[in-house]
Amino acid sequence: MGRLTFLKRELQALYRRKAADDAVRASSVDDTRELGRHNSSQIRPLTAGNEFGASPEMHLLSSGSHENETEPASESACLTPASPTLTFEGRSDARDDQTTEHLTTKGVSSDDVIATHQDEVSSPIENAEGVVAEDGVEADPAPLTFEEEQAIRDEEYVTLAAEAAECYTDGPSRLVLASDGVKGCVALLMTLDFSGHVQEALQSQRDFAKARSQSSKTKLALIGLESKVESAIASCKSRLRKLDDQLEGDDRDARASLEQRLTILKAMLLDVGGRKQELFAGVQTQADILREVQASVIAYLEEAFICGMLVPMEEEDPAVEVKKFDLEEEYLLFCDKLKAAGDPLLEDEEIAPLDHNLDHLKAEPLSEEDQKKQDIVNDLWAAKQTLTQARNAFENRSNQRAQEFYANQAAADAGLPTTDDSPEAFDIRWVQETAGLTRALIDAEGAWTSAKRRAVDAGVPVEFDQDDQDTVFAGVDESDCGGDRMSAEQEMVPTVSSPTMRKWLSAVPEGVEAGIADDEAEAEADDWEADEVGISDSVSLVAEGRERARIDRWRRACMGEREA
Repeated sequence: MGRLTFLKRELQALYRRKAADDAVRASSVDDTRELGRHNSSQIRPLTAGNEFGASPEMHLLSSGSHENETEPASESACLTPASPTLTFEGRSDARDDQTTEHLTTKGVSSDDVIATHQDEVSSPIENAEGVVAEDGVEADPAPLTFEEEQAIRDEEYVTLAAEAAECYTDGPSRLVLASDGVKGCVALLMTLDFSGHVQEALQSQRDFAKARSQSSKTKLALIGLESKVESAIASCKSRLRKLDDQLEGDDRDARASLEQRLTILKAMLLDVGGRKQELFAGVQTQADILREVQASVIAYLEEAFICGMLVPMEEEDPAVEVKKFDLEEEYLLFCDKLKAAGDPLLEDEEIAPLDHNLDHLKAEPLSEEDQKKQDIVNDLWAAKQTLTQARNAFENRSNQRAQEFYANQAAADAGLPTTDDSPEAFDIRWVQETAGLTRALIDAEGAWTSAKRRAVDAGVPVEFDQDDQDTVFAGVDESDCGGDRMSAEQEMVPTVSSPTMRKWLSAVPEGVEAGIADDEAEAEADDWEADEVGISDSVSLVAEGRERARIDRWRRACMGEREA
């Protein structure tokens, strides 16, 4: 940066000397001013960006190109790599067919540049010392207008024919010293990634603007539709009220049609509301996307502006304690606000105290008997959980032993320490483990049995499952039995229709089952004689197919004997 500043100062001094010589040779100050404007618009300024250099593949097209040019910019029109020398590039001016020298960096010493090109460089912009008139008196240069300065700036603007990494800095985004063709100024170096985030943010902003505009128009249309649907619903309700007393003939059919139409309109009203919510959700999604991409762009800008000391570093906020709100205190404050606002709710009445006691939501305490039953249920559940865990551990003992065996073997092969010193120690340990698992299972089954017994004695219903049945029929699959489980009786009793059972029991005289019924009481019986049905036949009464045909034949035979 120091070498660039030195070269710039030397060039400024060169511009001053050359401007003074040109002014003496010029016929008038006006001619000198006009020539200076023309030459200054063609000079390529020495900017801070040239210090880093640009790649030969970087295609930057000047936005101030001539209007009559139709051919693409040649390589000589592109920015060339900056190096520590100075060269001049000629370019024809379409306005007066004169050639103006363009300054780029390429590097010999500044003394060589001044000695070689002293007669070829001029710049009225850098001529801060003034212009010498014909009579040898120094005169103030006429300042350029904004339009004239902007014409010079337009020559410095660039457009990218093809975006590539070589077009951007390889370092971070930072503020650097540059020139806009008129004066030195601050510029922002961009990276390829930064450029991508900026482009994404611009596109997201456009998408959000379109979505919001379209949503606003669609929402207005839906509001109009919603109003029409509400009017149609009100019309249907009005017509239904008129038909309340007319329920015969065609009026009945008309009412049914109106009710159907009203149901559809209500559903349609809900659908319109859902469509409005979808519109809001769509715009909200676009807004969220826009905020995310804008945050990524701001992150780059924040880093550059902090390094440029334009924005201070963000200080970490100290931990702020959030105030805890008290319900009763906030209630009184809110009532005071209502009073101050003249709310009619609190004009003539005193503020009712706030009772936020929640004891009424608690369950009533159990009686001593119910508490005992609840304790039995808790013990039953805990015993069941313990039994399940003990049973799973016992049944999984083989898998666990195999896993530990292979783990020890793999550790021994890798030269790592093993759980057991030898295979014999492993076997002894697992004999003890198996004994412990067996004892735990026996104790868990005993505790479960005791808990069930206490539950049955206390009248607490006990649910039985297949695991309980296995202790009675060990190793027998229930599907092979063909009958009900012994424990299923307690499951089926609560499901029997109680009124039917009570009616049947009330019809049976007392003592009939024990065989001690009174002589006057006679049991009801069929008045026809039939052979006894065997046990196997009674089981097959629910059979189908061929077995059912056998039952039907038996029934017909019995009925035939009865008729005879």
